[in-house]
Amino acid sequence: MEIGVAQPLWPQLYVAQARTSDPGPPAARRRIAPVPVPMRHGNKGRPGYLRHVRRPDADEAVTLRSGELHYFRLVPAAWRGRLAQLVAAGMTTVSTYVPWNFHQPSSGPPDFAGATGERRDLRRFLEEVGEAGLRCILRPGPFVTAEWRNGGIPDWFLAAHPEAAARDLTGQAAGAGGPYPALTYAHPAFRVASKSWLEDVLEAVGPWLATAGGPIVEIQLDDEPSYFQQLTNPFGVDYNPYLVEPAPLPGGGDAHPASRFGCWLLERHGDLATISARYGRRLDGPDELTPPRTAPASLGDAHAALDWFAFKLSQIDDYVAFLSGIVAAHAPGIRQSVLQPYLLPLSPLRFASAAATRGLDVELTSECYLALFGAAEVTEQKVGAVVSAHDLARLWGGRRTRVLELQGSNASYLGPGALELLHGLTVARGMGGWNHYMAVGGDNPPGFEGETGRDYDLAAPIAPGGEARPHLAPIVRLNRMTAGWLEARLGDAEPCVDTHLGAYVPYEQAFLVGAGGLLGVDPLAETFDPGLLGLSGANSLPALLALSGVSAGAVDLESLDPEHLAGLSQLILPGGRFLARRVQELLVEYVRGGGDLVVLPALPELDEDFAPCRILAEHCLGELAGPDGPPVAARLVSLRRSEAPSDPDPGESPARRTRPEGRVWAGARTDPAAPAGTTATAGTTGTLRTRGSVQPFALAPDAMPLAWLADGRPVACSRRVGAGRVTVLGFGLGYTPTGGTDQFDFVRDLLHPGHERVAVASERPAVAFLRDGPAGGVLCLANPVDLPVRTRVSARDRDGVRHVFPVLSGGLDLDGRGALLLPFAVPLAGGARLVYATTELVSLHTARGGAVATFTLAAARARRASRRDASDTVEIGLSGIELGAGRGAPAGPARLELRGATELGRATHGEVTSLLLGPRSDRFEVVVQPSHAGPVRSPEEPRRSHE
Repeated sequence: MEIGVAQPLWPQLYVAQARTSDPGPPAARRRIAPVPVPMRHGNKGRPGYLRHVRRPDADEAVTLRSGELHYFRLVPAAWRGRLAQLVAAGMTTVSTYVPWNFHQPSSGPPDFAGATGERRDLRRFLEEVGEAGLRCILRPGPFVTAEWRNGGIPDWFLAAHPEAAARDLTGQAAGAGGPYPALTYAHPAFRVASKSWLEDVLEAVGPWLATAGGPIVEIQLDDEPSYFQQLTNPFGVDYNPYLVEPAPLPGGGDAHPASRFGCWLLERHGDLATISARYGRRLDGPDELTPPRTAPASLGDAHAALDWFAFKLSQIDDYVAFLSGIVAAHAPGIRQSVLQPYLLPLSPLRFASAAATRGLDVELTSECYLALFGAAEVTEQKVGAVVSAHDLARLWGGRRTRVLELQGSNASYLGPGALELLHGLTVARGMGGWNHYMAVGGDNPPGFEGETGRDYDLAAPIAPGGEARPHLAPIVRLNRMTAGWLEARLGDAEPCVDTHLGAYVPYEQAFLVGAGGLLGVDPLAETFDPGLLGLSGANSLPALLALSGVSAGAVDLESLDPEHLAGLSQLILPGGRFLARRVQELLVEYVRGGGDLVVLPALPELDEDFAPCRILAEHCLGELAGPDGPPVAARLVSLRRSEAPSDPDPGESPARRTRPEGRVWAGARTDPAAPAGTTATAGTTGTLRTRGSVQPFALAPDAMPLAWLADGRPVACSRRVGAGRVTVLGFGLGYTPTGGTDQFDFVRDLLHPGHERVAVASERPAVAFLRDGPAGGVLCLANPVDLPVRTRVSARDRDGVRHVFPVLSGGLDLDGRGALLLPFAVPLAGGARLVYATTELVSLHTARGGAVATFTLAAARARRASRRDASDTVEIGLSGIELGAGRGAPAGPARLELRGATELGRATHGEVTSLLLGPRSDRFEVVVQPSHAGPVRSPEEPRRSHE
């Protein structure tokens, strides 16, 4: 967690992850059964015994469900009870920081046994974690954020080593007046002290490492290790003399003429002549290789600023590698992770690359929050920011991100519906596990008060005294479902996407160093979400996509290869003035081969070295076409609907089906023979709110205009290139709360011709996201606002068959902000399949060739308590089921039995039979069994609280 960091004015997402390699055969992902492991004597001389400990090579397809609990913020007498509550809430893991300054308040030996205060008894806490059957993620810093005094950096170190402080432009210590001291991580004094601290921690917790049979399965390296680098203010730090002044030669003697920064530049670029040419100025000696101190005024200055930014990133990489080496030496075989290494949306892709080059086996993890430390507004735009945060985590960490720090508290007025929305999207968008921060509240011991003062409750779902708060319920639901029928299916299930957004790291970095105007990326800051970690409520392009019912993924343009690119049905490129020559060439070949490319709001005219390169622009607009005058400050552009009808979207409501639909923004002119640029005054049926300036075009004869200015000049167009299509928007695009349906239709119809969205909610503002795999999928139906909505859902299964539901009832009700996780196309037994359900599936038990599917209405009833017309009817769709003679249902190899529910109606459509059921209690069961087999018994499941 962090506080006090200025939010970068940059897109939270270019976003989303394309599908990657298969995870391997099921045998490689088998779950390892818990085994009792004897442990060395614990503290205070009593023997310890860890129960239900998983080995460190345990199945990574199993969802990790973790809760953050800080032992040092609770009295030891409360540890056992709070850990038991985590277990009861469905957690498998507990995560905790280990604050350096708390365990080592003076320069003497640290206390991990509680000799100087009972809350310092880390060993006793770890023993109780093991006894509770939980695993542990240990976060020993050295820096721990956590709204804790100095972020854990001891006062005695700061007093003894002022030379290790990070420096600003004036040479003064940076971070004065802030919540945490700013340090130069590369400084020898800090390296020595932090190494000693980590070694002490690892020695103390050795008996509790998973390799010794203990609960510690992961160690986090530092916490957001870019905190002191102020990457959103690249000229703020770090001008510490150790980095920017001439470095002493080994063994003494005269100083080296180049600083450590200068040596890094020479190693990066080769020689002074190359650097001089790059910067556009003559450099006569290594002593002139000094860091920039002002925003760039020329392209050469931009190169210098970007090099300085890259150097700062390299210092973070070096520091993480340093910490990783210590942990590997003292805790071999224990997983290592690093959280938010740069605190930026896109640049962590560079960290992942650097870690791979260095051979570091460090997992890169992220965070996702709705709001922090207050009653932040949770508007509908949050859906785009949350989806983007998830997609970025997958983009950094691979196909299946194992742990995402997920909000559990830290905003006093977030209700259950908001957290239900966050958690439902987390499952649907491909996360493999999460850590709820905080899960349990506490308080800061005297002398260690941080940004929150004495209290550190933060409206946690479990209060310091153990009271359960209302927003614990959606957390428990999420954990129960993913521990039940979903767990075996999530490992092979991927988020299904309609389109992809191209992430290009240099755009982010150019903006951050102040070269946005020079390099044409400033408009992207207006087009895209400027938030981070899901916190933003900006009217971003991802928000518009999500609220339009379009599921977008993300790809890293710098690492794309032709084969991967060819597998994308569509790519949306937020473009600036420059783009690497190789990427431009790849995109042209992609389109020529049949791809669909959308570029906005600018076409590149330079390559990565800022040399002229219009490869992509010439293919997008044609060699004889281009801008028609300078950009103008237009807020609205005109749209015209195509007269060519097409099949209606199966997910649309009957009311919308009466409207002519299809490629509605194809831009068909009134007179097809009219020249490009013909005005669109007559017949205009829509308007679109733009973001930033608008660029009119002079179009090639084969280009189709899509939008116009009031004077008739086209500002968006589409044209065929080879077997594919290119669409150019000369303006930024984002969600407008008052923009009406035109904006949603425009975005929907930018999709590849003939493409049907994977999952569609018929009524706005409801949106649907599908995560599907060979063993079935889960559909997240989300309502991002507090108004009620009744909707139908249309979703396509893996066989390409589209299912629209419910059939027998009026729709699915979402009475306010929240989300449902509904089963979709889930195999049951004997060839039978649960095609859909309108309530949540909590467990799926198989035995004797049959299956028992258990559903619950408890959560739905609680959320609908205020509605007088609330109905408890449930609809399910089944295929491959024998329902008895004379009922018109297709025969199948399996028969159906209902337990705890009454059939109220039935309809057959194709191979699917829909049943309308009236449950007689909060839970009911659907039993499927082969015709020749005996009865399938329900598993004995204790009823737990917070269901």
